Amino acid sequence: QPIYEKMKDLEKRLEAKIKQDFTDQYYLSRFQTSCQELIVGDCAYAVDKRIVLRLWKLTYTILELYQKQIRQLSANENSSQELPKIQAQYTRFVTDLSKYYHELLTNITAKYDEQIKRAMVKGEKVPATFMSQQCLITLGDLFRYLQEWKQAQFFYQRSLMLLPTDGKPHNQLALVAYSLYEPSDGIYWLTIMYRYFRSLASREPFPARENLISFFNKNRIRVDEIDQDFRSKNKITKFNMFLTRYVRLNGILFTRTSLEKFDSICTPCLSDIGSLIDSGELTSSLLLQIVACNIFIVHDSLPPTGQELDLTNLTMVGSYALGLAFDTIVQIIRSALSSGDFLLRLLPTIAIFLSWCQLHPSLLKHREEFLKCFWDIVCNLINSVRQVVLSPEIKGTEITREAAELRGFIYLQKNHKEIEEDIAAGAVWSSEPRPTDNDAFESSVVIVRNLAQWAVLNKILFSDESGNHSTQPIPKTVSGGPKVLVLDLTKQATPPTATATATTATTTSTTTTITENIETLGIDKAKNEDQSSSSQDSNKIIGEDSDSIPKIDQNQPTTTNFLTNQDTDLKEEKPNGPQFAMQVVTKGTQQRSDLRLRLINDTTQTVKPLIVIDSANVAMRHGKQNKFSCAGLKICVDYWQRQGHKVIAFLPEYFLDYERAGKQESAKELDFNVRAVKLPTDIGLLRSLYQSGVIVATPGRDYDDSYCIEYARRHGGYVVTNDQYRDQKQTLKEFISKHCISYTFVGDEFLPNPDFRFQPTNEKN
Repeated sequence: QPIYEKMKDLEKRLEAKIKQDFTDQYYLSRFQTSCQELIVGDCAYAVDKRIVLRLWKLTYTILELYQKQIRQLSANENSSQELPKIQAQYTRFVTDLSKYYHELLTNITAKYDEQIKRAMVKGEKVPATFMSQQCLITLGDLFRYLQEWKQAQFFYQRSLMLLPTDGKPHNQLALVAYSLYEPSDGIYWLTIMYRYFRSLASREPFPARENLISFFNKNRIRVDEIDQDFRSKNKITKFNMFLTRYVRLNGILFTRTSLEKFDSICTPCLSDIGSLIDSGELTSSLLLQIVACNIFIVHDSLPPTGQELDLTNLTMVGSYALGLAFDTIVQIIRSALSSGDFLLRLLPTIAIFLSWCQLHPSLLKHREEFLKCFWDIVCNLINSVRQVVLSPEIKGTEITREAAELRGFIYLQKNHKEIEEDIAAGAVWSSEPRPTDNDAFESSVVIVRNLAQWAVLNKILFSDESGNHSTQPIPKTVSGGPKVLVLDLTKQATPPTATATATTATTTSTTTTITENIETLGIDKAKNEDQSSSSQDSNKIIGEDSDSIPKIDQNQPTTTNFLTNQDTDLKEEKPNGPQFAMQVVTKGTQQRSDLRLRLINDTTQTVKPLIVIDSANVAMRHGKQNKFSCAGLKICVDYWQRQGHKVIAFLPEYFLDYERAGKQESAKELDFNVRAVKLPTDIGLLRSLYQSGVIVATPGRDYDDSYCIEYARRHGGYVVTNDQYRDQKQTLKEFISKHCISYTFVGDEFLPNPDFRFQPTNEKN
């Protein structure tokens, strides 16, 4: 306590001195000594009092003042003699700071070495680990100010070894990459995007969306330049062109802009993967970054439902993202199967993607053409590694180099417990001899076999007695059973296309002469007595189970349910509300299976009342008043849309401003008091809802609650809010009492007031 009181007194004196003469380091030196004594003496107490952050706040203030003075002198032509002097002082000041933080780090690790090691093995975050990580990040920042990029990169990477769940080091590594590489180098674009994505996909994410938007805008300009150079026949390597265009694809999906250009960029981009792997230019580490970016962009494009991805309302962006992810892995697996050396080198990266797939089984049960190509190539992979004999000690839990790199990546774990176990395994991996390529290969084989078992159990793949796997069941012939024509959409052998939303299957007849996609099967007569009178000459679309093959009426437009649930009986199931469908279009003598998803609205339903959401109220409720949870707002919107309601959410326009949010976040980082309601967790999601018309922005100076009530009153709607609106006019009290729906959240499940009842539609408001 006496040391802390002394430190507080020095803190006040230093703040006053900075305002007078920031170059005077007397009080700073004393303050640093006092802070180090307190931190090393009692790390837990120092974390509780936020000592290291308070120290950095004052230090950063001095750094900013130096930088401001240098900028002013640089702009003044008459200060040529004074500028070198200030620059030298600044360099000396930063160098002294780096020495101080290095000494502080050394003293912390010397005293708490065993505690830090024990915490890393258990995957825990203890005060000494936090303090050490903060020192490493600060050292990285200081060397970045000195433009010593390799040193800065080293300290940021070391900080990730201590706390891989923190997104800030990834953001800082992206900043370093700006200076380590040239924009003409494709690695420049991929590395920066990968690090920004990782900073967002951490348990403790860093608000890097604003940086990403600016980065993708620069990439868009660069792609335009490449196209001009290509037309001018200037020399551009295929490798650099591929990586730059690949980043552009992710930029289109992330920003939801220029979607009309996606196909034209994606097609040549994907076609180059195989040759670049064969040439050795696309290394396993680069492919790992590509796979991780694909996983991120899928999650960013699809609305989550709890821990699972939601495919019930698949948008164009989501379909493109899924197609990019699966088409890319198909190309990688195809190259891996071309030689034993490639398979040994690439299988751990492939296993990362397959592990992610197993975490989200709804993806693998979805019916899209790119998944047909995926299962075809996965079958080849499974059959290729089927004969691999594993060492007795290989259990499939050994962490590979690739898995260690992706520690803390939230989309590869289902829950926090798995994250902790992953971090602990990574800590052991970093301190013990690393696994050999053969060890990593064997661990990856276990993952492939696990996927094969899951796919067979779910009737996605089929295995014969010898263990070979296939995407098709073994035909069974039952004497006396009727012969049924089956239109098998999974039987095409077309190569994967760049478009994730649509691939067509062409047949040679519209009725009974279907040569490529028709298979004659025997169906058990006992199971088809009800159908025998009308099904003999009918075309049918095969379901997951050959016992449940739906009819297609030749006299009606050929349409059948297009569902994601593999266990659904397509013949009988009629889901309520909107549903997806696949439409078979007949034109002339050809039949075209259009796999583009379209939403079919049930026009027979009664029109349901408008739902108006008090966005800030809902977001703060889901964030437990500690954060503005954009995900909570999306969960609420999805709930009412699934019920068939039109949904409007009013939100002050400043919540959509990246620049404002960035300033607020910076202020919070420097320990200023910033209210949680001013810090939306995901502006990109808010802007996506705004662009889709769900969110309506209100002027920042206005009272957004008034817009909610007035719009609901005009259109006979209902306001979702827990606000009592006591400040509204007395004349609106009756409307508010009958048209406000209270609610709560149970985790990520939205639960409206079960006692609330909608008013009769003929009521006059």
